[in-house]
Amino acid sequence: MRSDKWNISWQVARVQVKRIKDVREKVEFMQEWLHRFNYYPNVDRIRNWLRMSIMSANSKTGEIYKEALTNLEYYARHHQFESGDMNNDIYEFEAYQIVDVLKDLESRTYGFQFKKPPKAHITFVERLQHALR
Repeated sequence: MRSDKWNISWQVARVQVKRIKDVREKVEFMQEWLHRFNYYPNVDRIRNWLRMSIMSANSKTGEIYKEALTNLEYYARHHQFESGDMNNDIYEFEAYQIVDVLKDLESRTYGFQFKKPPKAHITFVERLQHALR
């Protein structure tokens, strides 16, 4: 299953977790977020976040992320999730949250994956900009 990463709730969580310095606290934040938003697509979102975090981590923090990924896989196999996916209504979020996500996405580079931002990225940024008008 492939999840859409352009969900506002996910993007707000992803930006919030960047502010946390301690790796274990980052992992706990994401675990709590998954419990609060009990949809299987969030497993895929967190799985991808953990994999990307492992790639950029040193050996000590990488082990924490790897352990979290193992725990996530176990949880995903043994847990009942709500059907479907979370609401993706940008207007349910505060302006400061939308601004935080927008700033993060506008500063994002895709050089290691693509020559330019993917169309879905551009479309989501436009939705955020529209919501702020």
